[in-house]
Amino acid sequence: MPLISEQISNLINGVSQQPPTVRLASQCEEQINGMATVAEGLKKRPPIEHVAKLSNKTDTDAKIHFIDRDENERYVLVTSSNQFDSAFTDDFTGSEMEMFSLDTFTDPWDDAFGTDFGDIHLDRSLAGAGTGDALSYITTADARDNLKMFTVADYTFVLNKSTTVAKSSDVSAVRNPEGIVFIKQASSATTFKVFLDGTSVGAITADADADTLVTNVANAMATAGFIITKFGSSNVHVTRSDGADFTLHAEAPEANMIAIKDTVENFTELPARTKDGFIIKVTGDPGSSADDYWIRHENQSDEDVGEWIETVEPGLANSLDPSTLPLQLIRGAPDPWDDIFSDDFGRPDFSLSQVTWDDRIAGDEETSPDPSFVGETINDMFFHKNRFGFLANENVILSELGEFFNFYITTATDLLDTATIDLAAPTNKVSVLRSAIPFNEDLFLFSDFAQFKLTEFAAGGLTPTNAKLSLITEYDHDKNVVPVVNGRKIYFSDENDGFSVLREFGIVEDLQEETAENITSHVPSYIKGKGFEIIPHDDFLFVLSDENLHEIFIYKFLFQQGQKKLSSWSKWQLKEEEKVIGATVIDHFLYLIIVRPDGTYLDKMSLQDAKLVGLTESATQLPFKVMLDRLVELKGHYNPTADTTTWTLPYPDNFGSTFRVILGPMWTGREGDQVQGVTQPTESTLQVSGDLSKNTAFIGKEYRFLYEFTEPTIKTEVQGRLTSLPGGVLKIRKWSVDYFNSGYFKLQVTAPGRDPFSHVFTGRILGGPLNQIGVIPFETGNFKKLILSDAKNLKLELISDSYLPCAFTGADYEGNYVVRTVGRR
Repeated sequence: MPLISEQISNLINGVSQQPPTVRLASQCEEQINGMATVAEGLKKRPPIEHVAKLSNKTDTDAKIHFIDRDENERYVLVTSSNQFDSAFTDDFTGSEMEMFSLDTFTDPWDDAFGTDFGDIHLDRSLAGAGTGDALSYITTADARDNLKMFTVADYTFVLNKSTTVAKSSDVSAVRNPEGIVFIKQASSATTFKVFLDGTSVGAITADADADTLVTNVANAMATAGFIITKFGSSNVHVTRSDGADFTLHAEAPEANMIAIKDTVENFTELPARTKDGFIIKVTGDPGSSADDYWIRHENQSDEDVGEWIETVEPGLANSLDPSTLPLQLIRGAPDPWDDIFSDDFGRPDFSLSQVTWDDRIAGDEETSPDPSFVGETINDMFFHKNRFGFLANENVILSELGEFFNFYITTATDLLDTATIDLAAPTNKVSVLRSAIPFNEDLFLFSDFAQFKLTEFAAGGLTPTNAKLSLITEYDHDKNVVPVVNGRKIYFSDENDGFSVLREFGIVEDLQEETAENITSHVPSYIKGKGFEIIPHDDFLFVLSDENLHEIFIYKFLFQQGQKKLSSWSKWQLKEEEKVIGATVIDHFLYLIIVRPDGTYLDKMSLQDAKLVGLTESATQLPFKVMLDRLVELKGHYNPTADTTTWTLPYPDNFGSTFRVILGPMWTGREGDQVQGVTQPTESTLQVSGDLSKNTAFIGKEYRFLYEFTEPTIKTEVQGRLTSLPGGVLKIRKWSVDYFNSGYFKLQVTAPGRDPFSHVFTGRILGGPLNQIGVIPFETGNFKKLILSDAKNLKLELISDSYLPCAFTGADYEGNYVVRTVGRR
């Protein structure tokens, strides 16, 4: 029986659902509440720290949006779903929007202003002008899936994907039928004729003097029921007194006099001065409608020469209904000082209101059509190359350049480079566009089953004539999950038979073509349900699933010189009653919105890839990070009569699991010790005998780290690929784990046919220099234990439910491997 040894170089490759014979030895069966790092290997994840309770609402379908304005202003916007109706308060309510600061929850001035002075809060009473209409727009039974938000500078736009865009009922002004008799050139050679409603107005005496001729025409047209107005020495304006329609015709030699009504073929046929507000359609080439446009004469008080300007066809609906389009949340200047120091003193002023969208100002429904999102629901909104954009049905629609609220062309006489862009997906299948991601100078669009790219044909910027929408790949995409950019890749997801599939979209360097690799191919049934949100951060992705709201799925990856060196899946697990409904990462802090049975909370976690041990001690910091969730730092109150110390928690909790109290800094010789005998008299207080009120303590709940090794197999390299040897029997004698700066963990062994047995590491090594009274030791070394078991179905787990950190850099084992035959080449 030959004695062999096998090295597991690291423990950071995460979970694999492949058979043990196919997996890497550095992959595992399960990994919970671990954090893979290149520097320190696999370690227990950092604790979740309590920040504040936001509300009493327990809506797990709320829409969460974070605003990171600068280091002093960071907010979370919580929009609840319409759960029932206004008769239910607190827990059950109609849709409501509230805003909170991420960091400022204490009084920066003095107690006279109350303990919550300085925090930011926006609700329906503070939403600003148009609140009623605004709240009507965001009211939905599923805010998380139906609402979308994105922030540009101090503007946050709120979209309801279930609302159909409509036009306003307002129409452009309609003038009574009117016409012009325009004398281009006076002539005495023959008689000029004018016909009103087909009847000649009589002989008009021609005269070589233009002013006299115009006067003669005006006098001749002075017919009962018509209003005749002379304008200078060039034309006569005519309209009916009762506003009814009429016909107008003129005859003159060499077309020296013409009648103008309804349309004119050439702009040069119009006089320089006529009735103010007169509107006419210029038809241009009779065989084409592309050069048709409408113009209006502006002539102040009917006295100036005036000018012709482009306008819209009379009687058209030219306005978009703002109640059916996205809202705007605008940050204004902070409130100034006042005499009463009200609750909002010193806070930035936020207002939620409808957007004033630009009207159609030129053309008609043919030359300046409505944007294609009219009559459709908008699926997404974005900002790209100084244009505001929407996705609706199969179209991508971008605003006028620099004019974010204008989706109509500004002139029907020319196609400007700044004009709006409206393109349909170039495919013979129905391809409803769901999401848009600006990335690498282009705009990537996602439909339910395909991906498109909006680019430019040539240099010169994104213009209506230079825009190109092309199909690049065809992968399924979940319409409710917004793709995200992380580094040089775009990540998006889809649901496959009850499990989420995540893809990594980007350019394959050696092929120079786009592809979307399935990064969950080795864990196809790991993320149960729909991953409704993907949160990027450096070399991490955090995925939230709608079926396992108490779990956060973690994807750790690493690229070096364009090659992926690490692709690791694991998960963080909270208590079952804790539902994570939103998250973001700002400055290496992961902010979490968690719904608990008593309300909605804001918590945070430090993701700084630094040591959790060996930290610089201070008045508020131990030399290690205390590994407790719902972590708070509190000072107790001592009751000398009862000889008890009581800590009052900033939140209630009676959900079953036990709190731990760890002595904080300044407890000489006891820093970091766990307080024994702690009881919980009420849901928000902890108590212990004796006086422990001198200095602060860290209080929270334990969470469990678990790493289950993959079943050991003998690996060999065949044609450059690692594989397991077939046949043979592997007996494990010893198992060793390399640990780093660890204070506590246990290696639990479950051999076939035997009960589980735990080997506990406490950090105290007999004879070690750190094994001192009053010092919590964090050792680095090798933990070797006797196993004596068949490798088949052997279960080996690293477990830590302690408040002390632990980290692991590798493992190895010794065993006997017996084979009865030797393979031949």
